[in-house]
Amino acid sequence: MAVEQKDSWNGGELLFAGGTDWAMLGRGGGGKSKANPKDELERQEKYPNLIEPHRLKSLLDVKVAFIAAGSSAAHCIVGDVNGVCYTWGRNEHGQLGHGDLLQRNTPTAVAGLQGQHVVAACGGKHHTVVVTREGQSFGFGLNSQGQLGIGSIKKTKATPEDRQLSPVKALVDNAARVSCGADFTAWLTKTGQVFTSGNPQYGQLGGGTDHMYNAKDTSIKIVYEPQPTPRAVEALLGVTVKQVVCGHSHSLALAEGGAAYTWGNGNYG
Repeated sequence: MAVEQKDSWNGGELLFAGGTDWAMLGRGGGGKSKANPKDELERQEKYPNLIEPHRLKSLLDVKVAFIAAGSSAAHCIVGDVNGVCYTWGRNEHGQLGHGDLLQRNTPTAVAGLQGQHVVAACGGKHHTVVVTREGQSFGFGLNSQGQLGIGSIKKTKATPEDRQLSPVKALVDNAARVSCGADFTAWLTKTGQVFTSGNPQYGQLGGGTDHMYNAKDTSIKIVYEPQPTPRAVEALLGVTVKQVVCGHSHSLALAEGGAAYTWGNGNYG
């Protein structure tokens, strides 16, 4: 999750460390690599693990206002002081917002957000959601669970997965912050309300239900009905929330006065 900085913030410089082989990050190897040792060495030289912070050439002259990713993301988001949004990393479902499925190894401005002043963003496993200074929200990437909050999920036989390769407007107004789980999203409004959309399987949307039902008449096929339209978390109505964050399949809200509220998957406590 990333948030808008105070007016006195004049921007900073991005430093990056860690893995750069986006196609392999987060992938389970299951043992030794099957690649030719020479090819593997060449790949490691091309995509090194940066054990110390490095400046990125493409952002050397950019005053960075915020950086963002997500607990399940294998891509990065950066916003500069002029509201320009940059993304890079894995892009197999269009989560970078550039209108294609091509991986980007360097930060690239999202052309579909031109004219918008982006102040906050977060990434899910295969989707990205941003918030603008005016309180609007836009999402891109996989929408199979309604995680973009656009009110619908479009599936056909030709395109069984709903992918939004360019930014589309979410049905949330007056947004201030956003956080993404693996396949769901939580927005915090400027008035302190929390809205959620996406996969409800573990109760991570905070609606008091996992939307589970049996999709078969003569057998058992458990389905968790997605929620593509953002809804207010009713348990928090009347509570002024100051911050909301999402893990892979759980959520946490920090209220005014210091009280913390959690919901979702509690398998690990």
